Amino acid sequence: MALVGTHVDKVNADLRSTKCSFLKKELAVHKRKKQEWFETQMKKIELKMSEIDPKQISMHEAYKNKVDKLRTLKDQVSDIHDHIFLVSSKTKTGLNELKHYLTSFAREHAVILPGIWVEAATDIFRKRQDSSENTLNLDTLKQSPNIRFKPKSWRTFFMKRRYSDQKINQTIYDILSLLAQRGDIIWFETSPLLNQTVFHNQEILANLLKVILNHDVDATIKTLQDSLTMTAPKKHDVIEDLRTRGVISKTAMLCLWQPFNLSSEEVDAMTELMQKLELCYQVQEDESLPANTSFHFPWLLTEERQAELDTKWPSKVPPNTTQLTLQVLFSYKCPDGLHEKFSVRQHKHLGLMKTMRIDWKDGVYAEFEGCKMQLTRGQNQLNPDPVSQDPDWVISIAVRGSHLSDIWRVFTRGHSDLMAIINDDWPGLSYDKYLVCPHCVSENSEHPTFFPGEILDQTIGTTSKPRQVPCVNTGVFIPADLVYPPSWQEVLCEKQSRLCEKITEPCLKDMLNEFLQEFIITHREAEMVRAEPPQHHDQTSSTRVVCPEKTAVFLDILKTRGDEAFDLLKKCLTENGQSELASLLK
Repeated sequence: MALVGTHVDKVNADLRSTKCSFLKKELAVHKRKKQEWFETQMKKIELKMSEIDPKQISMHEAYKNKVDKLRTLKDQVSDIHDHIFLVSSKTKTGLNELKHYLTSFAREHAVILPGIWVEAATDIFRKRQDSSENTLNLDTLKQSPNIRFKPKSWRTFFMKRRYSDQKINQTIYDILSLLAQRGDIIWFETSPLLNQTVFHNQEILANLLKVILNHDVDATIKTLQDSLTMTAPKKHDVIEDLRTRGVISKTAMLCLWQPFNLSSEEVDAMTELMQKLELCYQVQEDESLPANTSFHFPWLLTEERQAELDTKWPSKVPPNTTQLTLQVLFSYKCPDGLHEKFSVRQHKHLGLMKTMRIDWKDGVYAEFEGCKMQLTRGQNQLNPDPVSQDPDWVISIAVRGSHLSDIWRVFTRGHSDLMAIINDDWPGLSYDKYLVCPHCVSENSEHPTFFPGEILDQTIGTTSKPRQVPCVNTGVFIPADLVYPPSWQEVLCEKQSRLCEKITEPCLKDMLNEFLQEFIITHREAEMVRAEPPQHHDQTSSTRVVCPEKTAVFLDILKTRGDEAFDLLKKCLTENGQSELASLLK
């Protein structure tokens, strides 16, 4: 990292020196406090480990993993350049010094590229400066007869090497992928719609997003009031949706984007891009009316938690209901956008018209798959940071229901989504995670027992899971199934009858071959499955023949194998066109 102080023309020399000195001291204090926080956390966990029965091997392992992770993060210190560069965009002061540092650094870490790649990148930059087009079309890059974009030297290069159309396409894809990885363009090769559109002008893209994600809601509303051509009641509904629900209709979006003169293809690409970046998700009151399509942006919500949720999600857990709770704590502040992105990602599980969902500024409530879920963001007033005495920020995932297997499925999926977002967008972020004791939650305890959230990262077989775990704060023992997620063997047992009814004989034969090749089962075991005399053959169609007895023997063998057996089973089901069964096992 290199720190840059801007607007240097507005401060005198003494103030510059004072500000830089202050900043360097603050960085040193921040580093020290961060390391002290890690040390405190590790000591707390080591104390808990000493209080746990040594027979609780898996719990000890989870705590050990937590300490190892904290120690690793403590030793990871960002490399910040000693000098603070002071610049002014008005007087150009300091820009040459900064430019020299950056170019020198770039040369030291340079990668040599083919000349044709450099020329392609240069041509894209030239197009950006031209600013005559909002986006570039992929077909324009690939079709030689109508070249508007591809430079002549590209044609010469491809013709000399007698490239096939497929090779030309691949070369263009490779160049665009490199530029996308560098951040020079935005392009998604794997998206059917977005791979046709190259966002080469980030300034236009940023302006399009700013118009939508404008936190000056009053200014946005004034624009809509002045520009929307519709009846007064309809205009009122559109504005209220924006003001209270963070929902923007496609009509309103087109109105806000009108100054940019977007084509219909560019509008479709932009709405797809915003969903791809998880800035919003699509909502539609009536799927038969495309004009009613709207988009929900959690970033625009300003309302507090709705009073009606006190009935739907009472503070005390109702009778005959279990609640699983995960708390992910951040010692400084929850990163901007993490909660919003997590909220948007849940929509892929909820789907259009499939659930009852309520959003507010710092939370989401939803009902689906026989469960109720509440996601919240806030400050943890009960446990202030021991170093700074400031409350930690916490994102909480809570799931309630009557059937534990359903609760665990929704709960672990939410945990996986949140961890994936943190690892992808904020790698190295300092956080701590805990499972809140379900017994304490049901008793509405002010000081619940916390179990290490790393339990969710472990693969725990049926043999290693304890039968009970102690709730330290209350002194009672609770079933381990309330703290440990079901092992894959348990999931397989639960879904075995459904799998036996649906796995086809060709699929079973293919799986036997795959498992033999990977040395997960032996030839003798494979022959045992094949030799199992079927009591009956279920023929659901001319092409779908199932043999439940053979499948049952095969699945019983897999339960005695390692984790790779479960992963391969899901992979084989997907490859054999039975992805619905694979999804049952997730």
